[in-house]
Amino acid sequence: MTISPVRVIDPEKTRLVLIGVGGTGGYVLQQVARLLYSLREQGRRIPSVLLFDGDVVEQKNLLRQYFLEQDIGRKKAEVLAERYSRAYGIDIAAY
Repeated sequence: MTISPVRVIDPEKTRLVLIGVGGTGGYVLQQVARLLYSLREQGRRIPSVLLFDGDVVEQKNLLRQYFLEQDIGRKKAEVLAERYSRAYGIDIAAY
């Protein structure tokens, strides 16, 4: 007997929204991006991702978050959307 997975969402009509991409959100985003990349490589459709975070990168963020010196002064959501979109080739936007 073969059991097929239950489809709960339609990836073509769904957008994954992540609010806050600083400490915890940045780590979640990295894992989500890797998961979506893996699913896409298996031929599955994946949802687009939208990041919400109005904070800007500060010097103090460099020690514990996924940001670099050149990111200082830029919006966190924009930095990570660009970085992970480019790295994994998936649709990630920032607001």
